[in-house]
Amino acid sequence: MQLPNFFIFDFDFPFALVDGNILSISSKQSNNFLEVFGKKYPLSKYTSLEKLTEIYYDIHSSELQEFKSQFVQSVLRAEFARNDQVNQSLRENKILEMIIQDILPALKEDPDFGGQSQSRIEDINPRTSISRAVVQRLATQVQNQYRNNTQEIDSLNNLVFLGPRYAQLGIDNSSLCHVKLNDQHFFGAEPQLVSRLRERCMNDLERRLKIQALQEDVSNVRVISRAHQEREQLRDLLRQNNYSSHGIGFKKEGNGYHVFATLKPYALISPFDAGLYYHGKAAKIGVLISRRGGGFSVGHPKVLNRCKHPYLSDSGGDICMGSYDYALRHLRNPADKAIQLISDAKRKLRELYYGRGTPYHHIVRNNHEVRYDRHLDELYIDLRTVRRLSLPITNLALVKRERGENYGPSR
Repeated sequence: MQLPNFFIFDFDFPFALVDGNILSISSKQSNNFLEVFGKKYPLSKYTSLEKLTEIYYDIHSSELQEFKSQFVQSVLRAEFARNDQVNQSLRENKILEMIIQDILPALKEDPDFGGQSQSRIEDINPRTSISRAVVQRLATQVQNQYRNNTQEIDSLNNLVFLGPRYAQLGIDNSSLCHVKLNDQHFFGAEPQLVSRLRERCMNDLERRLKIQALQEDVSNVRVISRAHQEREQLRDLLRQNNYSSHGIGFKKEGNGYHVFATLKPYALISPFDAGLYYHGKAAKIGVLISRRGGGFSVGHPKVLNRCKHPYLSDSGGDICMGSYDYALRHLRNPADKAIQLISDAKRKLRELYYGRGTPYHHIVRNNHEVRYDRHLDELYIDLRTVRRLSLPITNLALVKRERGENYGPSR
């Protein structure tokens, strides 16, 4: 959209612009004058450039507002176009696309998962606005777009413009005249400079309006901020082979990815000794997703970090799931299968001794049927420690159902 021409370039009478004031030929006597071929024309103040600018903004307010609106919309389109380019890169990596768009959001919904962020990439939070930073970035881009403009705009002051009726003064251009004001002399502007200044002046007006638009249009700038944040996060994700945010993430493995979620610390009560507890540390539960033929393969759930647990034969690795149906034939979507496998493995680790499967190691101190298992020795804790660490006893309800309501702590 082209802005309305600024008033001074539409004046059809000779005038001088000096120190922010517009002087025009007057019949009044004055010490200030326009001199052409030795003939002097008295000058008096017509208006100020500041006042003229106010009038311009007032008269053309609707056109200027439309200009600002169109600019913001163009920025929005450009941001979304950049996002589309990054999304296209993501679509080319089908497994990562599935993990980022379907699996990670679902795992983040589960309150039992969490941990410290191990990535410099921050989660996208709709309530967190980075609008100020984005406005600054876009405003800098606008400034750079017009970076050659400022110096010439400064020369707009202290010049003489004759307008189209210069012929009445008997000359053919402004450069042949000068203005004396307060004992200072200012020479006229050449026609080429006037034309160039007109262009520069309008460019400067555009620059100011664009920056105003970014500062004023809060709702659209918030959308721009969101689009920018999503694009930068996605671009960083595409560059990484190992990503973890609050215990949830993925790791490149061969031609596939491990997607994982980390259990928050918890406690298990021994069903053989009501005073004995197991300290469940942060287990990183993951499944491997890889390509197989034209589809995807979802592997069995594993603990990916060093972690001891009754259902782990060693410090990590395969989880004993009993006669669990890993095929999950009722789920056709591989993303749903991965989510279900991780969720079921979580329940297996948190709800010891119930459901199918016999643990590799038992939480017992002294028992005639099952010997004391030293594999978990370092993880045995008492109720006082459980309470001090604010650990949820995740299998308590199940143990009480089996052993009776009076088994274990009252709460």
